[in-house]
Amino acid sequence: MSLAGLVLTAPAQAQDTPASVRSQSTGLCVDNRWGVAEHGNPIQLYECNGTPAQLWTTAPDGTARVQGFCLQPVGGVMASGRELQIARCTGVVGQQWQLAGDGTIRSRAGNLCVAEVSGTPRMQRCASGNASQKWTVTLDPTTPPGPNPPGQPSGVAMPTGNLPGWRHIFADDFTLDAPTGSWANDCSPDNIVYTGAQGQKWRTYPRCYRDTYQQRPYRPDAVLSVRNGVLDFHLRRVDGIPAGANPSPLIDGVSQYQTYGRYSARMRVTKPGMSEYYVAWLLWPQSERWPVDGEFDFPEGPLNATAGGFHHYAGAGSCVGCQAVAIDVGARFTDWHTYTIEWSPGRIRYLLDDAVVLDSTDWVPSGPMRWQLQTETNGNGNSNGNLEVDWVSVWAYNG
Repeated sequence: MSLAGLVLTAPAQAQDTPASVRSQSTGLCVDNRWGVAEHGNPIQLYECNGTPAQLWTTAPDGTARVQGFCLQPVGGVMASGRELQIARCTGVVGQQWQLAGDGTIRSRAGNLCVAEVSGTPRMQRCASGNASQKWTVTLDPTTPPGPNPPGQPSGVAMPTGNLPGWRHIFADDFTLDAPTGSWANDCSPDNIVYTGAQGQKWRTYPRCYRDTYQQRPYRPDAVLSVRNGVLDFHLRRVDGIPAGANPSPLIDGVSQYQTYGRYSARMRVTKPGMSEYYVAWLLWPQSERWPVDGEFDFPEGPLNATAGGFHHYAGAGSCVGCQAVAIDVGARFTDWHTYTIEWSPGRIRYLLDDAVVLDSTDWVPSGPMRWQLQTETNGNGNSNGNLEVDWVSVWAYNG
């Protein structure tokens, strides 16, 4: 849909259709940080995901609104270099905007435009031809015009590109099919069992490894495949017992490990009631010393329930059961969700879609870890269903 006529100062009526606002220089979307609907909350650029924190509307008074609040410079001060925030809507001139035909978003308070500056949206003097001041506004981004595009079964595109403080290093959209059996691994954990369309490399726990609760063998040979744009875990009984799998990517093509990082995956389960299957997608220490070197688990929980998460403390705070917990974050495994672990020096955050569900600075580990999509068994039953992963994406900490 053409947006040349969308003017934020439309006098007649509110533009009620939600719209995303994407930077033409970075591809990131204008986002109400952490989805916190509170006066003074900062605005950031973030991977586009169609969550409420990125759905903007306009009102007759020219304000741009998200989650019930209005966009303005910090403190309402109109000055070049000023960052942006949300604030209680008052309709003052500092909250009034216009989308110009050249793709700039201009303040009615003066010759100031919204610009991407070092990964952050800020006020800047309007300058013709400045690419960092160009924005693409897309109406109704949560409603696709038809069937999901190939490679995007969940309706949300795989995020790529750097984020503020994070350097993008790995992504897999699972566009190269691999039949059941191609991930087979009897007892060689270092084998590469899948190579993606762009050379992405994966390992998996072999059949001689046992899962956590029932001590049953992992069965990548019978469970894992890639089809129709998803990494598919076909969860069912294999040789008479429930079977899971536990793959892990080589995030730089050589190693599974890094110290600090950001890990996102979009997944769902196709059937309810799969109580004998359990996910604990985790960062596990290279040292193999547990609990002293910590562990991060998100999402975690039985697949017939809702997602949770655990931060197992490291160092002097470690013990069995010493942890911070995100319980029942409101995500049913049968719905598509994006689960993100964001690990930086002295801090761990878990995000469900764009909402922070755990934020801790307690006893955060500082040694290298690997990412395991651990999907295992915990109980008995005859469920037969699929856990589907639309995409995964990984960033390195960039300070």
